[in-house]
Amino acid sequence: MNLLDFLLKHDLQGTTEDERKEEKVVVEEGMKEVSREYLQTNKWNCKEFKVVYSNGDIFEGETDKETGMKDGWGLYLYANGEKYEGFF
Repeated sequence: MNLLDFLLKHDLQGTTEDERKEEKVVVEEGMKEVSREYLQTNKWNCKEFKVVYSNGDIFEGETDKETGMKDGWGLYLYANGEKYEGFF
């Protein structure tokens, strides 16, 4: 299941912040981060990283300052060639 299918299946409106954090963990469960490369600090003062996962997926975009998880605008490239660009 790709990220878009997951988000369509799980309506995240009306959930608490803690519940939303748990939902993000489900999306990333089973994947391990292989590398994380700092790209830049954008004009909104958000740090952007390139993250490579053990299954071959790649994320390039904004991350949360405290948790390091995907948060904000980004591009997610799936190992199978599909991609998602938008908000995380």
